[in-house]
Amino acid sequence: VTATSDTGARLFSGWVADLGMIRKIHLLFLWNVLTGVSLLLIPSGNSYSSLVGLSLLYGLGAGGLPTLFFATLSDIVGIGRIFNASGLYLMLMSIGGLCGPPLSGFLRDRTGNFALSFMTASGFIFAGSLVLLFIPRFFVRKGVLPGEEMAGPAGRSRKELDEEGPVLEKEATISDADLGRRLSWTVAETLESNF
Repeated sequence: VTATSDTGARLFSGWVADLGMIRKIHLLFLWNVLTGVSLLLIPSGNSYSSLVGLSLLYGLGAGGLPTLFFATLSDIVGIGRIFNASGLYLMLMSIGGLCGPPLSGFLRDRTGNFALSFMTASGFIFAGSLVLLFIPRFFVRKGVLPGEEMAGPAGRSRKELDEEGPVLEKEATISDADLGRRLSWTVAETLESNF
């Protein structure tokens, strides 16, 4: 049940992110909160049908996250630092994966059930969601709606970036985000012209 909703959520999350109507970091925040809420509610599931519903909810939240993790990293740190950020991110995930099961077992041994384990896992996810709120420009909406001109991080349009000339000639003055934006436009144009 969880795997099915996880798979559907991965596809849905990618599709919504590609629409560009909501910033990827905002979607990541929403999926994190949904995952935390579902983990918080799992101990309250006292029937088979309620546990199936909560498993579906957890699958939706947890499935929407992987699609956005690495796409959001490039938005936060820029293209030039993506490798370092990916390594740090994977290391932090590994620490959570390594420490989570023993902590859950310890809490189960102390309390006699897994309710506190689920609440603790939910608390860590909510704490991670709160960290996202402190990312610079989190509360700024810079999505692109259909029919709008896509703008770079400094508010420059694609036309203004193209007038600057080739990327290699202006390498010292173009930011990592502008370079990433140019690359995404080039890929999008190539796909549109070939398909």
